[in-house]
This record gives sequence, C-alpha cells and structure tokens, in this order.
Amino acid sequence: MCYHLETFGHKVSIYVTDAIIGDQDLRTAVHDNFYPIAGPIERYRGEIGETGILVATHWTTVETCLKHKSKAQALAYFVQDYEPMFYPMGSEYLLAAQTYNNDFYHICSGEWIAALIKERHCGRVGHFKFPVDTSIYNITNHRRHPKQIVFFAKPEMPRRCFSIGVQALTIAAKNIPELEVILYGSPEIEKYSLDFKNKKLKFVKTLAALAEIYNTASLGVCFSTTNPSLVPYEMMACGLPVVDLATEKAELNYGGNHATAILAGPDPVDIAKAIVRALSDSEELNRRRKSGLALVAGFPDETQAARLVESHLQRALNSTPLPKPGCAA
Repeated sequence: MCYHLETFGHKVSIYVTDAIIGDQDLRTAVHDNFYPIAGPIERYRGEIGETGILVATHWTTVETCLKHKSKAQALAYFVQDYEPMFYPMGSEYLLAAQTYNNDFYHICSGEWIAALIKERHCGRVGHFKFPVDTSIYNITNHRRHPKQIVFFAKPEMPRRCFSIGVQALTIAAKNIPELEVILYGSPEIEKYSLDFKNKKLKFVKTLAALAEIYNTASLGVCFSTTNPSLVPYEMMACGLPVVDLATEKAELNYGGNHATAILAGPDPVDIAKAIVRALSDSEELNRRRKSGLALVAGFPDETQAARLVESHLQRALNSTPLPKPGCAA
C-alpha cells in the first residue's frame, strides 16, 4: 500500500518500531523482499516528523502514534487482523483490544473485521476488499483431480487451526480412501506424520506454481480465525471451492451468504462431513465454484485496493471523532 500511495503522488515515511537492524539494512530488506519504496525507511528513535496522517499498523504501534499525535493532522489504524486473538485471554489480549478504543480511523482489510471493530469498539471504520491478481490466479485447467484437496497448513500459527484441519482430513480420508491432500505454507509440516495420503510442499516457489496447484485440486481448505488472508480468494479465482470455519459472522468474508464458501463448525467431524459431501456432489461443487468466481470478480487488483485505502485516508482527515463512551451513538 505504501508503494502504491507513492505512485499516486503521496510522500510516505516508514518507521519500524521493533527493528534490530540498521536503516540501510531495513531499506535493503524491504526492497529485496517487497517493493522499491522511495521514501525513508528507518528505525524509530523516539521522534517522528510532521505529517498529514500517522498510521499505526500493529497494536504495539498505537501507543507510539498517540505519543506523536500532535505531529499529525489525523490518526489512522491499518487493521489486517483482530490482533487480540493472537494471544490467550490475558494481558496481551486485553491490551491489544484496548487499542481499538482510541479514536483512530480504522482502515480494515475486509468487511468482517470492520464490522467487529465497529460493534465491539465503536470505532470509525472503513474497509477495502482484498486485492486479487487475476492475471496469475485464474482458471487454466478444467480437468481436476476429483479427490484432491489443497490445505494451507501453518502449524506454527495458531489462528490457522492446523490441528483441527488434520483431524478433519484424517476422518474424511477414512470415508474416501483415495483422498489425496497437498499441504503447503510452512516447513513445519515436515515434522508431522499424517494418517492420509499427502504431498508436503512446504513453500511453493512461485505464484504461478501455486495457481497451478489450485487448478489441479477439487477443494481448498484454508482457516484463519482472526481475518482471512488472500489465500481463500486466490483459490476461488482459480475455480477452487473453499472450506472455512463457521466462526462468528464468517459469512461476511464470502459475500454475506453460505452459498459460496463451505462453512463448517470447528468440530473436526463436522468439517470432515462437509468435505465428504462436497467431494461426493459434483453439482454442488460446480455451484460453489461459480459462486466463488462471481465473488472475486468484484474484487480489486492491488492498485485499485490502494485507491480505496487512499480514499479512507482522505476520510480520516475529514471525519469527526465519535462521541465517547458507548456504541449507541
């Protein structure tokens, strides 16, 4: 987003609050791994220059932004996950949740988290749809493996619910002996012995190779309890129906309905039943496939998503603070 905002003519400075490397190494890391940001990228050293908008990007940066609010015309909070859920219910959970009670303008990835912050924290919110690159993620193969599943597997990341997924797939495989599961997303998956036919790919080297995998399977499994990533939508753009968890208001992530993604409760037995039903009903899979394609057809590309973020930054400058306390107002 910073890169695209620069291409739109905005000046962007990046302060990194938890850096353990120097400014030049930070800059090199960003350029090598992400985008060629033109503006300053530096360690936060207790000072911030005058700016139109100061943007927090993680709950631990909110306090820093508040400290320097006199340097900015407005404060915004770029929210990609409901970050309290990264922790057990305790100090970090409560401190992270408290940050949404400050009067920032919240720019949220997706509708689900925007609704959550508005309802729980009375926050000023705007959201943008996830960007999907359909030049990479699209349908290239109409003959799929009828009993193959792609599972986005990250055992080290609790919000990805790896254990629930493995249990569900183990049960499903007992009902579909020919079931094959492609697991990718982390080298940690190599540590696990799985009771179903599988391929462990760890990381996929290119986006094109990932899109090809999405084009060979008949079903994708992707869980994220704190907000979706791009993965389920990229799967759908390749014509791959998605299984996700039916968490609170999860349907908001999928067009506000239950006809697009297959949403199942967290009981592995229920997820397995949903998988078995889907793979046994080609007409239902085709309906889900068409619904998913229709959903992502309305998603922006990266530049369009950045324009939406730009519009929310303008609203942050022009909007008035909400009355406190209470959500009724």
